[in-house]
Amino acid sequence: MQDLALIVLAPLSVLAFLGSLAFGAWMWLTPTQGGMFVGLGTGIGWAVFAMGNLVSWLLNLLWWLAAGRPRRLGWLVAVQGLPAVATLVTLAVAFR
Repeated sequence: MQDLALIVLAPLSVLAFLGSLAFGAWMWLTPTQGGMFVGLGTGIGWAVFAMGNLVSWLLNLLWWLAAGRPRRLGWLVAVQGLPAVATLVTLAVAFR
């Protein structure tokens, strides 16, 4: 089970995190021309990054549980969990 978690969950986690980071940064840094939705690219960029981090955190959490809870991966889940929890709290407040 540990090998399967390493083969499947680790690359998916890295892909989700780096993909959201790249697309979020691209949206965030895209110049806006003003108009009706000023700052929409920035907002979408932050949302994409937050959701990618949340998906990556969930995959890392599953990997941590499947791999027998190694300490180094536990630290990664804990550190990555801070922005993930902030995202969930923000969503809970926004859609209350």
